[in-house]
Amino acid sequence: MAEKTTLTRGAIPFQARTVAWYDPILGLVLDERDENPIQISRHASVIEVLKTVRARMLYILPDENGHVPGRSWYTECVQIGCSVDKYLAKVHAATISRGPKVIDVFPIGQYFDTVPSIEDCKKSWQLMGSLLRGAFGEHAVLMGTAAATGQNLLRLALPRGQAYQALPKDIQEILFHNFGQGRIETFYRQACTVPTLYEIDATWMYAACSRDVPTGECIHDQENTLINEGKSPAFYRVVAMVPETWNHVGLLPAYDEEAARRNADIKTCFPNTPGQAFESWCTNSELRLAYESGWTFTILERIHFPQRSSDPLRLWLERLKRLRERCDFVDEPQRTMLRQAIRSIVLKAIGSFYRHIVVNDGYVPLAQSEQIPELAEWEAIDENTIYYREEADLTDRQQQMLQPHWACWIWGNARTRLARAALALPFESIMALRTDGIWTTYDVGQDENPIWQDTGKPGSWRKKYELQNMAWPTKYGDMLNIITTAKQSGRLA
Repeated sequence: MAEKTTLTRGAIPFQARTVAWYDPILGLVLDERDENPIQISRHASVIEVLKTVRARMLYILPDENGHVPGRSWYTECVQIGCSVDKYLAKVHAATISRGPKVIDVFPIGQYFDTVPSIEDCKKSWQLMGSLLRGAFGEHAVLMGTAAATGQNLLRLALPRGQAYQALPKDIQEILFHNFGQGRIETFYRQACTVPTLYEIDATWMYAACSRDVPTGECIHDQENTLINEGKSPAFYRVVAMVPETWNHVGLLPAYDEEAARRNADIKTCFPNTPGQAFESWCTNSELRLAYESGWTFTILERIHFPQRSSDPLRLWLERLKRLRERCDFVDEPQRTMLRQAIRSIVLKAIGSFYRHIVVNDGYVPLAQSEQIPELAEWEAIDENTIYYREEADLTDRQQQMLQPHWACWIWGNARTRLARAALALPFESIMALRTDGIWTTYDVGQDENPIWQDTGKPGSWRKKYELQNMAWPTKYGDMLNIITTAKQSGRLA
């Protein structure tokens, strides 16, 4: 049983699949084997698209509103006699089959954030595949999702002779229950208009946070001692106290009970009220920053890894960094698209280390309701179609990639880097903190602090957006509107 959940070096068995791209705005379908796209109707029906596509995988570009076909599209599939499996409601991806014909459908955002045309998709896809094979060998294949591609590349680059066992179940549950991903926080203040607003963005943050992830023996104890001044990989449960003189962003995460009562998406807060005591589960880097900043705390629980890390992600990251540097010599738009794809591969592979819930869902005709798994939840979404959903067991391969301590530790490092950068700004200038970006009225371009030097390396900070005459957020949703405005008109680099 242990062998089934042990991660070791070796490629994922996968046969390269043919690919096509569909642009609903222009009504074009381009197969990678064709020189020119096929013209179909703009915003074509699923029937027309499926009749045209010959490839095994189809990537759909967004429409004028930035959306890809959703539930209604897949409902139509069922009504014409197709089976729809592996439906992912969050991204609207699915596997559509009818007889011997099977098509995996994905949004193009799996790899590329900006897409000038389907011809550019094809060119970037083929160039990306060639670069990956050159860096990782013949088994490096672009798979349907960026996460799967990243997992396969990691397996090809893991240290030889090393085996990474699954954590004990009780430790996994602690991590799943108490640790999340990026820091998303808006500082609401009295309504005002700011003359200039900047987003300061960390270049490829997670790549700068992923070296020396915890490996080896895991010890769980209740010692009230910070190991190696917080420099050694560990997770801590503490009762912390915000200093009485504190006037800046919070440094340690806490469970936000008010947000939980509202069933909000984000249930983590970062207390910063002077004199406030609270409980926190945090990483060693977060606790070290709090310690250096004069915060006091009592350690209640520790999860630590006494052995030196075998640095399993080192070669994987080094190869991808070199590929990203090579993109600088590629013409636009391929340069930007390739960098986006590499970023997605890293981010989504890291996220997959934490993936402990797998949902099996799909659509079936009402007349074939016996196909619904026995324990699945289901609903009739119209008079002819049933949507079903059930949690499925992880496959052996998914269990091997289940390394939540790697993901949680990397995310904690990113939160620490974000907090350190925020502390270098005047608190009153900070509008929001969002994973790897800071929204501020302060122009770091005029600041000689070396933290703001844009070296172009992973983790370095740069000005990404600049906006004029923006209203300070006063309620939920205002910050999202500012981000949308920035993406539409304010990009600097």
